[in-house]
Amino acid sequence: MKNLQRCLAENQIQPHTPSRQGAALQLSTTVLHAAGYRTRGAAHHWTTFAVLAEIMGSEQAGRARYFNACRSKRNVTDYDRAGSTSEGAVTELIREVEEFKDDVIAWLARYHPDLMPG
Repeated sequence: MKNLQRCLAENQIQPHTPSRQGAALQLSTTVLHAAGYRTRGAAHHWTTFAVLAEIMGSEQAGRARYFNACRSKRNVTDYDRAGSTSEGAVTELIREVEEFKDDVIAWLARYHPDLMPG
């Protein structure tokens, strides 16, 4: 959790990373770890998004489905059709990740204030 605290303190969890979906996964993994869970093995990215609403609340269910759909699309574009992601889709993903980042920080502050930077 020290890495999370450092990233939050330095505002390093950025949605404008080369892998925007990676930022969504990083934030989702932060939530899982804060709640005391870990994923491993096959389909661990899918699992991370699948349990997000259970941990943060049902209002995150749509976003979790969206991030998982982006994960699936990324797999296709990475291996089958490079360059097939539209600029509009990227802009939407950036907006969703930015909003999610705010939600994660608020959730951490409410339920795990000890993980927030001093």
